[in-house]
Parts: sequence; structure tokens; C-alpha cells
Amino acid sequence: MNENLKYGSKLYHPDKPYYQMSIKELLQHYKICKSLDKTKYSKILRMEKWDAEKLKQKKQKFLNKHITKKSRKKNVLDTKTKKHKKERRKKESKKINFKKVKKLRKTKKIDGI
Repeated sequence: MNENLKYGSKLYHPDKPYYQMSIKELLQHYKICKSLDKTKYSKILRMEKWDAEKLKQKKQKFLNKHITKKSRKKNVLDTKTKKHKKERRKKESKKINFKKVKKLRKTKKIDGI
């Protein structure tokens, strides 16, 4: 029940009305609210006691921390190269084993028997 009380916190309320916000400000407010959803009620109570200047600094620090992310394209390329390396190793190991089998065979096939 205590967890539901956190949604009435002043931290969820924006600095200005939604219709006056730009798209960037709306996104930032959304990110802050999303992170507040994950935090415990006890921590939100502690955060409410901070003064306005400290809250502003903490919000900016949080928003700057989440600006850069890895692109999906780079991650996909990394996995592709890993797969190709594994496939090449498998093919090379098969070639080596095939050559060893040929060298070990000493008898010849006789036609007609």
C-alpha cells in the first residue's frame, strides 16, 4: 500500500504545464517519471526533502547520464562477425579431419571382389 503513495509525490509534477513544454522537455519528464516508478517509496520520501537547487542538479545529472547509448547496428555487426568466425573455425577443423582420414587409409580397393 505504501508504494502507491509515491505517485502523489511532488517529484512527479512537471515544472510547467504540459502544453507549454517542448518535445525534448516532455521526453525528459517522461524519463524522470519512469525512473521514479522503479524507485522505492522510502527513497522518494528522502528525495522530497532535498532543496530545489539540489533536485535540479540531480535531474540534470540523471538526464546527461542516459544520453549516449550503444547503437543496435554496431551490436548486430559484432554478433555477425562472431558467427562468421565460428563458422570458419568449423570449416577449417572439418578440412583437417578429412585430410587425416585420407592419410590413414593404407589398403586399396580391389575391383571385382
